[in-house]
Formats: sequence, structure tokens, C-alpha cells
Amino acid sequence: MQLDNFNEIYVYFGIWNFENYSHNDITTIFGIEPKISRNKGDKLPHSNKFADENCWKMESPFSKENKFAPFEEHLNYILNLLESKKESLWPVCKDSNCELSFVIYNYMSEESYTPPLHFDIRYSKIAAYLNIALDIDIMLLSDKEAKE
Repeated sequence: MQLDNFNEIYVYFGIWNFENYSHNDITTIFGIEPKISRNKGDKLPHSNKFADENCWKMESPFSKENKFAPFEEHLNYILNLLESKKESLWPVCKDSNCELSFVIYNYMSEESYTPPLHFDIRYSKIAAYLNIALDIDIMLLSDKEAKE
């Protein structure tokens, strides 16, 4: 699929509500630093609220390096990582809430399109094994918003 400047795609994998593991334990399993990590009771940034559960969240490197990378590149990066760590992740995920999140900003114009989102059996297998929920947010923005 060709890169375009109409769809910014951000992909995250997060683990919430874990009690028997530390943030360091999860970071060690993945071998990468999280984008966000919080403990229950931590003050949330830019808010007067407090975290009601533990959180560890990573993002696809394409979210920083090339926000216009195709959906498949983001998904394959996350799937490769999850498949390579699935045995170590299983005990964490079985007692926690795991989620794969996609946020897509679609800048609408005559040339733009909403990217196809295809999840094959590879995704289904790892999602079932690790009990991963899926969240997809698609934001439709006007050309004017794209220029701001």
C-alpha cells in the first residue's frame, strides 16, 4: 500500500488492572520502555483525577517515526512483538485487561480515503491466546483541520 498524507495512524498495546506484576516486570518482558506507565492512585496528567488502576502502555514506533505509515506496518510490528513474547505475557494477560488500540485521523478531501483495516487469523490467534480486546477510533477531520 502506498503512503499518503491523509491518514495519521497511531497504534498502542496496553495492559491495565494488573496486580501481581510491576511495571518493571512488564518492561522486562517486552524489552522496551512504555509510552505510559501508572500506578493506581497516581495523579493523571493535565487533570485533577487519579488513576483507578495500574497501566502499562506502549506504542508502535511508526506512530513517532512515520505517522502516515500504512495500518499493516503498525499491526505487524505489534503482532511480531506479541508473538515473540506470548509465553511470558500469558500469565500477565490472563489476570489483567489487555487491549490493542488504533487511532486513525482521516483528513477528508477529494483524494482521501479511510484506510482498510484487515485483521487476519494471525491477529485472531494472538488476541484469543492473550485475551486482547480491540479498540478502533476513527476521527474524520476536514481539510481545514488538516492544515492547522
